[in-house]
Amino acid sequence: IIFVSSNGHGLGLFKRENKRCTETCSVIISRQIASVLKGLIPLSEEKLVIKVGSDWSEIAFEDYEISFRNVEGRYPNWRAVVPKSNNLELKTDTKLLLGAIKRTSVFSSKISCLIKLSAHYDKLVVSAQDLDYSTSAEETIPVEFGEREFVVGVKATLIQDMLSCIVDNRSILSFGTPSTAILIAPEKQAEDEELTYLLMPMTIQ
Repeated sequence: IIFVSSNGHGLGLFKRENKRCTETCSVIISRQIASVLKGLIPLSEEKLVIKVGSDWSEIAFEDYEISFRNVEGRYPNWRAVVPKSNNLELKTDTKLLLGAIKRTSVFSSKISCLIKLSAHYDKLVVSAQDLDYSTSAEETIPVEFGEREFVVGVKATLIQDMLSCIVDNRSILSFGTPSTAILIAPEKQAEDEELTYLLMPMTIQ
């Protein structure tokens, strides 16, 4: 089963192997329904039943039966936007990177939330500045990169959301070029699962 969600600036992809799946079907649900399901479905081993129809779908578990209208239209071809040639890999502590981004993004522009990631061999410099208020911040954390230098701009709020959902202690950021989508994933994936985030870079002026 594959879950894909995108807002145009980033994309989340979660795959879980299910060897008992015998048919192929797909459904598009709205953000509002996804939020409702997130709040109601328990984090347990309880089984739930998903029935997908042409116009309406239904999810049943415990004492709940939730019916909702499917979103009409065709979902974008997300496979086409996932880069295949990101050959630069940066490995680092997930909480360390998340903390550095949170602290420096306080001084980023309130409009763009732009922060700059500058990787150089065994260190990553996370920096932000707000020209309107003449403020800036910079923090350096240890990483495994192995390349001479790579600089890219990202939206702080988006990369924070992505890293916050990674449970593993270490994360991998894969780069291609400063204009190519960044892939973010845990260093060790859970058994029979795959979690990958795609983040579009921002222009650094």
